[in-house]
Amino acid sequence: MTKLEILNKSIKGLQDLGLPLNDETLKAADELEEQLIKTEILPTLSKDIEPRLSQIQRELVLVVEYKPNEPISVALSRKTNIAELLNAKRLEIDPQVEHKEFGPRKKKISKIAPKTGLCIHRKNGSILQEHNAASTFIEAIKEAGLMKVRNLDVRFCQINIVSTTKDIKYGHAQHEVEPGLYVLTHSSTKDKKKMLDKIKNYAKHYENEVRDISNQLRDEMMPELSRELFDEYEITGNRLRYEEGYFKRREFLSTFGLASVIWHKKEDIEKLEYVIKGICSEECWALSAHVKRLENPNWRMTIDLTASE
Repeated sequence: MTKLEILNKSIKGLQDLGLPLNDETLKAADELEEQLIKTEILPTLSKDIEPRLSQIQRELVLVVEYKPNEPISVALSRKTNIAELLNAKRLEIDPQVEHKEFGPRKKKISKIAPKTGLCIHRKNGSILQEHNAASTFIEAIKEAGLMKVRNLDVRFCQINIVSTTKDIKYGHAQHEVEPGLYVLTHSSTKDKKKMLDKIKNYAKHYENEVRDISNQLRDEMMPELSRELFDEYEITGNRLRYEEGYFKRREFLSTFGLASVIWHKKEDIEKLEYVIKGICSEECWALSAHVKRLENPNWRMTIDLTASE
């Protein structure tokens, strides 16, 4: 019997006996269950499906939805970064960090520095300040986006500040903000500010990229998607010319969507309106290679996963 089976059997046994389980016990059981899924189930699952996927010669992401006693649902995305998927969560377990042990302090600290606070001024003029620096730090990370910050790999004490593993030494200072995602607050207020500055600099770099691309595309017209281009796949098997125009139009959409949200400028919003109008007029929201017009009279209703995202 596996550890996961033992856990589920134990919980069910206690429930069948009518013994009350408090919130703390249930939360601990949920954490243990998720840890066991990461360490025991997912590695085995990866080994099982790898041989079947090896024949595929392109990068892809599979999203698996599992509900007990129901058929498994598997969705395919053209995106190759799982962190970009809205409803997918990175479940890879972070390895434990090996910390150096220096032994007990030779000289005891007689005076502890007073606690300090952390205050963050948002772009819109509002202020983020919780009752202590740790809480403010956590809220700032949440606003920036847990997975986005995790992917930046900002570390303290060699630990990703948004980790999927509770550290053996500093786990007491890791706060579970979402299931399986822990924010590390074991740092001084000064170090917290340094880490937030790193995240801010990344965001600034990202905004600069959006600005550069939007300035480049602002005076351009979106490429047209003609019936002739759509037909090429069925006639010659060439799908590239249609896809080039299709994805270029999506670049317009994402660029001016982001620009409108970030800066709220009239010129960006007007361009976004033009882009949305063009995309809404498309005959089908799917690639030509993904529809079967001869077999499906309702082929225009086909929607690619990338389009529905």
